[in-house]
Amino acid sequence: MAGLGKLQPSRLRAGARHLLLWAIVSAACLSWAGPAHAADFRSGKGRQEITGFVRDDVYVSGETILVPGGVSGDLIAFGRQVEVAGTIGGSVLSGAESVEISGNVVQSARVGARSVEVTGPIGGDLLAGAQSVLLSREGVINRDLLLGAQDVVIDGQITRNVKGGARSLTINGNVKGDVEVDVENLTIGRGARIEGDLIYTSQDEAEVQPGGMVLGRTERRNPAPESVRDAGDYVVELLRSLVGPIILGVLFLWLVPGPLFATTQALRSAPLASLGVGVVALVLVPFLVLFLFILASITGAGFSVPFALAGVFIVLLFLAKLIVGLALGGLILRLGKGGAEPSVTKAVLALIVGIVLLALLTLVPILGGIVSFLVIILALGAALLALIRWRRGQDVVAPPSAPEAAAEV
Repeated sequence: MAGLGKLQPSRLRAGARHLLLWAIVSAACLSWAGPAHAADFRSGKGRQEITGFVRDDVYVSGETILVPGGVSGDLIAFGRQVEVAGTIGGSVLSGAESVEISGNVVQSARVGARSVEVTGPIGGDLLAGAQSVLLSREGVINRDLLLGAQDVVIDGQITRNVKGGARSLTINGNVKGDVEVDVENLTIGRGARIEGDLIYTSQDEAEVQPGGMVLGRTERRNPAPESVRDAGDYVVELLRSLVGPIILGVLFLWLVPGPLFATTQALRSAPLASLGVGVVALVLVPFLVLFLFILASITGAGFSVPFALAGVFIVLLFLAKLIVGLALGGLILRLGKGGAEPSVTKAVLALIVGIVLLALLTLVPILGGIVSFLVIILALGAALLALIRWRRGQDVVAPPSAPEAAAEV
């Protein structure tokens, strides 16, 4: 396995492409959410099995989900392991560690999982974001295969096109349309038959084994070279990273200094706790928002709560550099000793010092990405800690009055 030092630009682009397709899978979850009609809801910690024939949409969650029966509508399944062996009259939406589709899906399947295996027919598209994807010899996709994966093997038949990206793609089956992919390793196997064009972006030539056929044209495109940045680019980026947070910070110190001081104080007093809480928040909040959106669409309870939670989360991400910058600048200038809040003037000076230091650090290759990630985590954790302290009745120190501020300065 290649080390971090050998990470190629093409792999970075592939990673970004995979994240994009994962985002498409997540967006598909929300796009299915609509006004709730009668449906079959099943959930539990253990095994959930759909037997017989359900004349409705089915929403199911559990450790293991087995669907040997039939469903007239859509199947929405979330669990560790999902096996669809029956006939689904609508579409399949699933998120799991492993998803296996051996039955008949009349419409499309949209899947996010570690591993995806299709051994039956899918009437529409297959959108798969996964580590590994296998379309067996018995598998048939009657429209398009849209990929964002690490390793993909196509042994079955695809009626239209294959699009997306993968680290490794092997085609042994029949593709009646075009193949347009961004890959690192592409293999056209002995039994492969691509009736359209083969257009792929890769640093290496595809391996075409004896017997593999491409009836259309074959075109390999070189990955776009990484742009060379000069000193002017760094200056522009530095100014951009300075001006916005400083102006925003001054406005917050003027309008709502209390919550901002409380958040920075929580970060300075408990940095490790802020880091831990921030990691948990960064992982759980997006899933919670998605769950609340789906729950609201099912129950008809309205979307005000998930929208509000998503809005607060986005605002905190936007203010992350401001929060950490003010805390860092205050630490450097030794402000706020004993819990006393500094004057607005000194707080602005601390903000500028902290923002400038963060901006310089983010320009350093590799280190900049780590610093930016830590800034987001620390800000999220500090904001939640400040909220917890406020809820527990701890006093939030009010900002100094104008005469006191002038005297302190």
